[in-house]
Amino acid sequence: MSKLESIKLVTSENKDTFHNSGKRQLKKLAKSIGLTDKEFEVRSCYGGPAVAGEVILHTDKFYLQIFQEVVNSKGLRIMYRDCKGRTDYTGGQNRYERLENMFSERFIESLKKLQSHKID
Repeated sequence: MSKLESIKLVTSENKDTFHNSGKRQLKKLAKSIGLTDKEFEVRSCYGGPAVAGEVILHTDKFYLQIFQEVVNSKGLRIMYRDCKGRTDYTGGQNRYERLENMFSERFIESLKKLQSHKID
């Protein structure tokens, strides 16, 4: 279990751990998909003191973020969608995945499919 997976609720005490560990895990995920360093960027949006913020993996074909879902108390989750470049922050339909499935074969294959999709 990574430090990221051990976080059930992001607090002011572990917010840095969430963002640092999240960035490490997303870089590892990008490599698992077969992306080169030039094909993606990983960044954080810390947000204010009342929120966890998001850790983001952005390619020219998809946008993915790890965030804390507060409304349904489901803890850390992944939201991802297709996009048209790295300046597209709204993209296609949002899809959700449980954090523990981030390195599952099924999820990696779905990201590879998004990454290989031709943009019109």
